[in-house]
Amino acid sequence: MRTRLLLLPAILFACSSNTNSDDAGTDASSQNDVQSNDVVTSDAGTDSPSGDAGCGPWKYCEDFESYGAGAIKNGSMLGPWKATVQGTGIVFQVDATNPYKSKQSLHVTVPSNAGMDAGTTARGTLNQAATGGLVTGNNVYGRAMVFYSNTGGNDLPLGVHSWLFQSAGFSSEGDGGVTMNMGSGGATAKPQLNYHPPAPLTEQSVQGGAITAGAWHCVQWQYDGSGSAPADVAHVWIDGTAVVDVAKSKGWWFATPWNTFDFGFTHFQALANGVDVYLDDFALDGAMIPCPQ
Repeated sequence: MRTRLLLLPAILFACSSNTNSDDAGTDASSQNDVQSNDVVTSDAGTDSPSGDAGCGPWKYCEDFESYGAGAIKNGSMLGPWKATVQGTGIVFQVDATNPYKSKQSLHVTVPSNAGMDAGTTARGTLNQAATGGLVTGNNVYGRAMVFYSNTGGNDLPLGVHSWLFQSAGFSSEGDGGVTMNMGSGGATAKPQLNYHPPAPLTEQSVQGGAITAGAWHCVQWQYDGSGSAPADVAHVWIDGTAVVDVAKSKGWWFATPWNTFDFGFTHFQALANGVDVYLDDFALDGAMIPCPQ
Protein backbone atom coordinates (compact mmCIF):
# COMPACT_ATOMS: atom_id res chain seq x y z
CA MET A 1 0.00 0.00 0.00
CA ARG A 2 1.27 3.47 -0.81
CA THR A 3 0.14 6.77 0.62
CA ARG A 4 1.50 10.25 1.15
CA LEU A 5 -0.81 11.38 3.92
CA LEU A 6 -1.18 11.46 7.66
CA LEU A 7 -4.44 9.90 8.80
CA LEU A 8 -7.14 12.20 10.13
CA PRO A 9 -10.47 11.17 11.70
CA ALA A 10 -13.38 10.36 9.44
CA ILE A 11 -15.82 13.17 8.72
CA LEU A 12 -19.41 12.01 8.50
CA PHE A 13 -22.60 13.98 7.96
CA ALA A 14 -26.11 13.05 8.97
CA CYS A 15 -28.37 12.46 6.03
CA SER A 16 -31.78 13.81 5.20
CA SER A 17 -34.63 12.36 3.17
CA ASN A 18 -33.79 11.16 -0.33
CA THR A 19 -35.57 12.69 -3.31
CA ASN A 20 -35.03 9.62 -5.48
CA SER A 21 -38.23 7.60 -5.47
CA ASP A 22 -36.37 4.36 -6.26
CA ASP A 23 -34.25 4.65 -3.12
CA ALA A 24 -35.51 2.66 -0.18
CA GLY A 25 -35.43 5.45 2.39
CA THR A 26 -33.20 7.85 4.25
CA ASP A 27 -29.56 7.54 5.08
CA ALA A 28 -29.22 7.63 8.85
CA SER A 29 -25.62 7.41 9.98
CA SER A 30 -23.64 9.17 12.65
CA GLN A 31 -20.19 8.68 14.12
CA ASN A 32 -21.92 8.54 17.50
CA ASP A 33 -23.72 5.36 16.42
CA VAL A 34 -20.48 3.41 15.97
CA GLN A 35 -20.12 0.42 18.27
CA SER A 36 -16.75 -0.34 19.81
CA ASN A 37 -16.94 -4.12 20.19
CA ASP A 38 -18.17 -5.53 16.88
CA VAL A 39 -15.14 -7.57 15.85
CA VAL A 40 -11.64 -8.47 16.98
CA THR A 41 -8.71 -6.85 15.23
CA SER A 42 -5.70 -8.45 13.63
CA ASP A 43 -3.51 -5.59 12.42
CA ALA A 44 -0.45 -7.62 11.59
CA GLY A 45 0.43 -6.10 8.22
CA THR A 46 2.64 -3.28 7.04
CA ASP A 47 2.14 -0.92 4.12
CA SER A 48 2.66 -2.56 0.77
CA PRO A 49 5.49 -1.07 -1.31
CA SER A 50 4.58 0.85 -4.44
CA GLY A 51 4.22 -1.45 -7.40
CA ASP A 52 2.41 -4.36 -5.74
CA ALA A 53 -0.06 -6.16 -7.99
CA GLY A 54 -3.22 -4.11 -8.30
CA CYS A 55 -1.71 -1.11 -6.51
CA GLY A 56 0.48 0.82 -8.95
CA PRO A 57 1.56 4.48 -8.87
CA TRP A 58 -1.71 5.94 -7.54
CA LYS A 59 -1.78 8.47 -4.71
CA TYR A 60 -3.86 6.10 -2.59
CA CYS A 61 -3.96 2.39 -3.32
CA GLU A 62 -4.61 -0.85 -1.52
CA ASP A 63 -4.46 -4.48 -2.60
CA PHE A 64 -4.60 -6.00 0.94
CA GLU A 65 -1.66 -8.30 0.26
CA SER A 66 0.59 -6.98 3.04
CA TYR A 67 -1.73 -7.58 6.01
CA GLY A 68 -2.22 -10.61 8.17
CA ALA A 69 -5.62 -12.17 7.58
CA GLY A 70 -8.16 -11.46 10.29
CA ALA A 71 -11.02 -9.34 11.53
CA ILE A 72 -10.77 -5.54 11.75
CA LYS A 73 -12.05 -3.83 14.88
CA ASN A 74 -13.88 -0.53 15.01
CA GLY A 75 -11.43 2.34 15.50
CA SER A 76 -8.36 0.22 14.70
CA MET A 77 -5.63 1.06 12.20
CA LEU A 78 -4.96 -1.15 9.19
CA GLY A 79 -1.71 0.33 7.88
CA PRO A 80 -2.64 3.99 7.18
CA TRP A 81 -6.40 3.30 7.25
CA LYS A 82 -8.72 3.97 10.18
CA ALA A 83 -11.61 1.51 10.41
CA THR A 84 -15.25 2.16 11.22
CA VAL A 85 -17.27 -0.97 12.00
CA GLN A 86 -20.92 -0.52 12.93
CA GLY A 87 -23.97 -2.76 13.16
CA THR A 88 -25.12 -6.01 14.72
CA GLY A 89 -23.55 -9.13 13.23
CA ILE A 90 -21.33 -7.38 10.68
CA VAL A 91 -17.94 -9.01 9.98
CA PHE A 92 -15.21 -6.80 8.50
CA GLN A 93 -11.95 -8.51 7.65
CA VAL A 94 -9.04 -9.17 5.32
CA ASP A 95 -9.04 -12.77 4.14
CA ALA A 96 -8.19 -15.17 1.32
CA THR A 97 -11.77 -16.34 0.68
CA ASN A 98 -12.29 -14.61 -2.67
CA PRO A 99 -9.47 -12.32 -3.86
CA TYR A 100 -9.67 -10.75 -7.30
CA LYS A 101 -6.30 -11.97 -8.59
CA SER A 102 -3.76 -12.14 -5.78
CA LYS A 103 -4.12 -13.75 -2.34
CA GLN A 104 -6.38 -11.52 -0.24
CA SER A 105 -9.19 -8.97 -0.42
CA LEU A 106 -11.33 -6.85 1.89
CA HIS A 107 -14.42 -8.82 2.94
CA VAL A 108 -17.61 -7.36 4.45
CA THR A 109 -20.42 -9.68 5.60
CA VAL A 110 -23.77 -8.24 6.69
CA PRO A 111 -26.64 -10.53 7.79
CA SER A 112 -30.23 -9.97 6.74
CA ASN A 113 -32.23 -7.96 9.24
CA ALA A 114 -35.65 -7.66 7.68
CA GLY A 115 -37.33 -7.54 11.09
CA MET A 116 -35.28 -4.65 12.41
CA ASP A 117 -36.05 -0.94 12.43
CA ALA A 118 -36.23 0.88 9.11
CA GLY A 119 -33.29 3.04 10.16
CA THR A 120 -30.95 0.06 10.57
CA THR A 121 -27.40 0.89 9.47
CA ALA A 122 -24.35 -1.31 9.10
CA ARG A 123 -20.90 -0.45 7.82
CA GLY A 124 -17.36 -1.66 7.51
CA THR A 125 -15.22 1.11 5.99
CA LEU A 126 -11.65 2.41 5.87
CA ASN A 127 -10.82 6.13 5.95
CA GLN A 128 -8.07 8.57 5.03
CA ALA A 129 -8.13 12.37 4.89
CA ALA A 130 -6.05 15.40 3.89
CA THR A 131 -7.09 18.88 4.99
CA GLY A 132 -5.54 20.46 1.88
CA GLY A 133 -7.40 18.17 -0.52
CA LEU A 134 -7.20 14.53 -1.51
CA VAL A 135 -5.61 15.21 -4.90
CA THR A 136 -3.99 18.20 -6.58
CA GLY A 137 -6.61 20.04 -8.63
CA ASN A 138 -9.61 18.47 -6.81
CA ASN A 139 -10.59 16.19 -9.72
CA VAL A 140 -10.88 12.88 -7.85
CA TYR A 141 -10.89 9.56 -9.71
CA GLY A 142 -11.41 6.18 -8.06
CA ARG A 143 -11.41 2.51 -8.95
CA ALA A 144 -12.21 -0.72 -7.13
CA MET A 145 -12.88 -4.31 -8.01
CA VAL A 146 -16.17 -5.40 -6.42
CA PHE A 147 -17.81 -8.81 -6.00
CA TYR A 148 -21.24 -9.40 -4.43
CA SER A 149 -21.83 -13.07 -3.53
CA ASN A 150 -25.02 -14.75 -4.74
CA THR A 151 -24.66 -17.93 -2.67
CA GLY A 152 -25.87 -18.94 0.79
CA GLY A 153 -28.89 -16.65 0.60
CA ASN A 154 -26.75 -13.58 -0.12
CA ASP A 155 -27.44 -11.15 -2.95
CA LEU A 156 -27.08 -7.52 -3.96
CA PRO A 157 -28.15 -4.96 -1.30
CA LEU A 158 -31.72 -4.95 -2.59
CA GLY A 159 -34.32 -2.46 -1.41
CA VAL A 160 -31.87 -0.29 0.54
CA HIS A 161 -29.48 2.55 -0.10
CA SER A 162 -25.87 1.39 0.15
CA TRP A 163 -22.46 2.71 -0.77
CA LEU A 164 -18.92 1.50 -1.48
CA PHE A 165 -17.18 4.90 -1.52
CA GLN A 166 -17.93 8.27 0.05
CA SER A 167 -16.07 11.57 0.02
CA ALA A 168 -16.74 14.77 1.94
CA GLY A 169 -15.57 18.34 2.38
CA PHE A 170 -16.66 21.97 2.62
CA SER A 171 -18.29 23.56 -0.43
CA SER A 172 -17.47 27.21 -1.06
CA GLU A 173 -20.48 27.46 -3.42
CA GLY A 174 -22.89 25.96 -0.91
CA ASP A 175 -21.20 27.51 2.13
CA GLY A 176 -21.39 24.25 4.05
CA GLY A 177 -20.35 20.65 4.32
CA VAL A 178 -21.25 18.21 1.54
CA THR A 179 -20.88 14.48 0.99
CA MET A 180 -21.34 12.28 -2.07
CA ASN A 181 -21.38 8.51 -2.01
CA MET A 182 -21.10 5.96 -4.80
CA GLY A 183 -23.01 2.72 -4.43
CA SER A 184 -26.49 1.50 -5.25
CA GLY A 185 -30.10 1.95 -4.28
CA GLY A 186 -33.62 0.74 -4.79
CA ALA A 187 -35.31 -2.55 -5.52
CA THR A 188 -32.86 -3.48 -8.28
CA ALA A 189 -29.71 -2.09 -6.62
CA LYS A 190 -28.86 0.13 -9.57
CA PRO A 191 -25.49 1.92 -9.50
CA GLN A 192 -26.05 5.31 -7.91
CA LEU A 193 -24.44 8.58 -6.88
CA ASN A 194 -26.09 10.06 -3.80
CA TYR A 195 -25.37 13.71 -2.93
CA HIS A 196 -25.90 15.50 0.39
CA PRO A 197 -25.86 19.31 0.13
CA PRO A 198 -25.50 21.61 3.12
CA ALA A 199 -28.39 21.42 5.57
CA PRO A 200 -31.29 21.97 5.46
CA LEU A 201 -31.34 21.07 1.76
CA THR A 202 -32.29 17.46 1.00
CA GLU A 203 -30.21 14.78 -0.64
CA GLN A 204 -30.54 13.79 -4.29
CA SER A 205 -29.61 10.68 -6.28
CA VAL A 206 -28.85 9.77 -9.88
CA GLN A 207 -28.99 6.12 -10.96
CA GLY A 208 -28.20 4.14 -14.08
CA GLY A 209 -26.90 0.88 -15.48
CA ALA A 210 -26.70 -2.40 -13.61
CA ILE A 211 -24.37 -4.55 -11.55
CA THR A 212 -24.72 -8.30 -11.04
CA ALA A 213 -24.01 -10.60 -8.14
CA GLY A 214 -21.69 -13.58 -8.49
CA ALA A 215 -19.07 -11.83 -10.65
CA TRP A 216 -16.19 -9.41 -10.23
CA HIS A 217 -16.86 -5.92 -11.61
CA CYS A 218 -14.50 -3.02 -12.19
CA VAL A 219 -16.13 0.09 -10.73
CA GLN A 220 -14.66 3.50 -11.63
CA TRP A 221 -15.86 6.95 -10.61
CA GLN A 222 -15.03 10.65 -10.91
CA TYR A 223 -15.86 13.53 -8.55
CA ASP A 224 -14.74 16.64 -10.45
CA GLY A 225 -14.62 19.72 -8.26
CA SER A 226 -11.74 21.31 -10.17
CA GLY A 227 -11.51 24.93 -11.31
CA SER A 228 -12.01 28.33 -9.70
CA ALA A 229 -15.67 27.90 -10.59
CA PRO A 230 -15.94 24.19 -9.68
CA ALA A 231 -16.78 21.85 -12.55
CA ASP A 232 -19.37 20.03 -10.40
CA VAL A 233 -19.65 16.98 -12.67
CA ALA A 234 -19.47 13.31 -11.74
CA HIS A 235 -19.46 9.92 -13.46
CA VAL A 236 -19.58 6.20 -12.66
CA TRP A 237 -18.41 3.40 -14.97
CA ILE A 238 -19.05 -0.34 -14.57
CA ASP A 239 -16.62 -2.57 -16.50
CA GLY A 240 -15.70 0.38 -18.72
CA THR A 241 -19.28 1.41 -19.56
CA ALA A 242 -20.63 4.76 -18.36
CA VAL A 243 -23.71 4.16 -16.22
CA VAL A 244 -24.17 7.35 -14.14
CA ASP A 245 -23.57 10.96 -15.20
CA VAL A 246 -24.12 14.13 -13.20
CA ALA A 247 -23.96 17.36 -15.24
CA LYS A 248 -23.18 20.84 -13.97
CA SER A 249 -26.81 21.72 -14.61
CA LYS A 250 -27.84 19.30 -11.86
CA GLY A 251 -26.83 22.01 -9.41
CA TRP A 252 -24.79 19.89 -7.01
CA TRP A 253 -22.14 21.93 -5.19
CA PHE A 254 -19.00 19.82 -4.85
CA ALA A 255 -16.53 20.08 -1.99
CA THR A 256 -13.71 22.58 -2.51
CA PRO A 257 -11.76 20.51 -1.86
CA TRP A 258 -12.80 16.92 -1.28
CA ASN A 259 -10.65 16.23 1.77
CA THR A 260 -11.77 12.95 3.30
CA PHE A 261 -12.98 9.60 1.99
CA ASP A 262 -14.16 6.18 3.15
CA PHE A 263 -14.40 2.94 1.21
CA GLY A 264 -15.81 -0.48 2.07
CA PHE A 265 -19.53 -1.18 2.42
CA THR A 266 -22.33 0.74 4.16
CA HIS A 267 -26.08 0.19 3.98
CA PHE A 268 -29.15 1.94 5.37
CA GLN A 269 -32.59 0.47 6.09
CA ALA A 270 -33.39 -3.18 6.79
CA LEU A 271 -31.91 -5.83 4.48
CA ALA A 272 -34.21 -8.51 3.13
CA ASN A 273 -31.20 -10.74 2.35
CA GLY A 274 -27.65 -11.00 3.57
CA VAL A 275 -24.86 -9.17 1.74
CA ASP A 276 -21.41 -10.73 1.36
CA VAL A 277 -19.18 -8.32 -0.59
CA TYR A 278 -15.49 -8.34 -1.49
CA LEU A 279 -13.40 -5.31 -2.52
CA ASP A 280 -9.94 -5.44 -4.04
CA ASP A 281 -7.43 -3.31 -5.97
CA PHE A 282 -8.74 0.00 -4.63
CA ALA A 283 -7.08 3.18 -5.94
CA LEU A 284 -7.67 6.94 -5.84
CA ASP A 285 -5.82 9.62 -7.80
CA GLY A 286 -6.12 12.84 -9.82
CA ALA A 287 -6.44 11.10 -13.21
CA MET A 288 -8.46 8.22 -14.64
CA ILE A 289 -7.39 4.86 -13.18
CA PRO A 290 -7.72 1.94 -15.61
CA CYS A 291 -9.30 -1.38 -14.71
CA PRO A 292 -6.66 -4.01 -13.87
CA GLN A 293 -5.72 -6.35 -16.72
